Amino acid sequence: CRRFDRFGSQSKRGVILAKNSLLSRIREPGDVKKLSFDQQKVLCWEIRQKLIKTVSQNGGHLASNLGTVELTVALHHVF
Repeated sequence: CRRFDRFGSQSKRGVILAKNSLLSRIREPGDVKKLSFDQQKVLCWEIRQKLIKTVSQNGGHLASNLGTVELTVALHHVF
């Protein structure tokens, strides 16, 4: 069941499948500095979706990972 999510990317069960996602374009911390605030919000959403997918497939703890997404993106943006 594929559909388009709120960012216009094709998704399956809420997990991003687009090859042009922001997450796929980040190669080094400096790439985060170049993102606008709105792009940072989208990046955080993509990271959360990736974490949820990975933990649901492999098991593990989810809450602590989800709690640090915005903090990590903010730190990479500032420093």
